[in-house]
Amino acid sequence: MTIFRAIQKSEVRALYASPKTKRMPKNVPYLVDNLWEWLRPSGYPSRRHAVYASPNQELALGSAHPNGTNRTHFAVGRVIPVGTVRAVQLKVTDAKRHPDVEALPDAIRQWLGQSWIDSPLTMKLPLGALFLPVVDSEDVERALNQIPGGDELRKVIVKTSSFWADATPLDVNMACLSNESGELFFEAPDGYRLVFESLTQQAPLL
Repeated sequence: MTIFRAIQKSEVRALYASPKTKRMPKNVPYLVDNLWEWLRPSGYPSRRHAVYASPNQELALGSAHPNGTNRTHFAVGRVIPVGTVRAVQLKVTDAKRHPDVEALPDAIRQWLGQSWIDSPLTMKLPLGALFLPVVDSEDVERALNQIPGGDELRKVIVKTSSFWADATPLDVNMACLSNESGELFFEAPDGYRLVFESLTQQAPLL
């Protein structure tokens, strides 16, 4: 499996590690991030501790520096896991483009209705946890247990979300990727290395 990651040249080192602490989402709403974590199948990587990569060098560079300037400060490396790795690939180039990003908030907003929107803070607090940053799955579950009709809302969320169904688990021994543009993310508990090669003129490498 050949995947790539772009980093600033000043950050080049011998070994890299998956984040140990949680990462706040930058590209998707907190609500969506919380529900994706709550829905995450066993054995799949958590986006909050994942490393992001791309199936080719140009996409990796674009993800690292989307503005397209000062590319000479970046290097694109081929990802080599040191030990075990849990990886998946999406069908979209960036998770922010996944249909869930709009579909989940819309479905929940419709289910809650105007009466909940107009209700006082005390009525909103139980479900309000879903809208906070980096809420654990257990706390999402607790919030759904505390609101009237929580079981019905669970069904709405599960029916609406297709994120993990669209995510393809990857094996490091795969000869090639079936998707040439989908975003990848992985957890490598033992770390990973980046092998820098002269791959493109647009992405100056070390």
